[in-house]
Amino acid sequence: MWKKLPIKGWRAGGVVILIGILFALTLLMSDFGDSQAIPEEPEPEPEETPPEPEPEPEPEPEEEVISREGQERNPLSGEWVDEARARRRPLAVMLDNNVHARPHRGVIEADVVFEMLVEGGATRLMPVYLAGEPEVVGPVRSARDYHLDLVLGLNAVMVHCGGSPGAYAGIRDLGVDVLNDLWGQGRFFREPKEGVPYEHTLFTRLAVSHDLIAGSELEENSLPEPMWDFQDESSQDVIQDDDVGDAASFTLVYPGSMGYEVMYRYQAKMQHYERWIGANPYRDRDTGEPLKADNVLVMWVDTWRLPGDAAGRLGMDFTGDGAGLLISGGRTADVRWEKQDLRSPLRFFDEEGELAQLKTGQTWVQVLPTGTDIVWEEPRSESHEPE
Repeated sequence: MWKKLPIKGWRAGGVVILIGILFALTLLMSDFGDSQAIPEEPEPEPEETPPEPEPEPEPEPEEEVISREGQERNPLSGEWVDEARARRRPLAVMLDNNVHARPHRGVIEADVVFEMLVEGGATRLMPVYLAGEPEVVGPVRSARDYHLDLVLGLNAVMVHCGGSPGAYAGIRDLGVDVLNDLWGQGRFFREPKEGVPYEHTLFTRLAVSHDLIAGSELEENSLPEPMWDFQDESSQDVIQDDDVGDAASFTLVYPGSMGYEVMYRYQAKMQHYERWIGANPYRDRDTGEPLKADNVLVMWVDTWRLPGDAAGRLGMDFTGDGAGLLISGGRTADVRWEKQDLRSPLRFFDEEGELAQLKTGQTWVQVLPTGTDIVWEEPRSESHEPE
């Protein structure tokens, strides 16, 4: 027969069984939970940053186009000027160059300046004005017959006060257009100065002279024929540093009893020559600025004393051809000048037979008697004396 178990023992056994069941259920639920667990999503890989686009190259600046409408190139200086000024007749003014006449007025604004001997070893200046127009020019002096050769070749009107017998004969016979103070032409005035002789005090107003010509029988709307050509403005052949080449400084000694000398000194930074007389720069009377030359053209011309002339006046032959030298930008170049007849233009040619190439700006033409040497600042490797 079954033995009845004590209650206490059953309970203890039941507890053990219950614990076992709970442990089994825990294991079962653990396996089930693992099999139903949601897998973790992998972390997203970092996105690659796209490379920044290369910057587009900046467009090259457009070259500035300079309008030349209503302008023409000045055949004397190469500068672009108002076409009305480029087409009027040039004025060639005869200027005194005596020590009492210096400093001059208005020469600094000339397009081209000629310098040549007169009797006694003095020189005359002949500034030529086409586009340049200073208010006052002077002191004005008399003309010589060989000045007419240059005036006719420029198709200019000569502004002067009197002249030699040969000059008056040439004006009459050749029909040279002039504004002569002694004939009551043009607009002249005296500017007396203490210690200065009367003959060195005459001046003229250039604008008035141009106005007198405009609309008169003297007016001609024709450009002077070119005496030379000009270098391209963007590539001018100049020396801009201390290496001033073979033409740093030079002196021209004009023969005669006065012992007149003029010196040119190259200013590399400014790319022009300063003109000196004696130990001082040659300055404009009104502005005080030193006179400069962008080009110096030396031309050797046959020169003689006129037989039987009591005043010792000279003769010069500008018809034909001769040796010359272009000095510009610290450099020199042999040239030849040519003038076919009295009314033909004076022209300068390089060794290839082309018109000489000058810098844009003011040119001084120094007329020297054949055989006159140039005095250079330093010994030169090759000669540039007249042939």
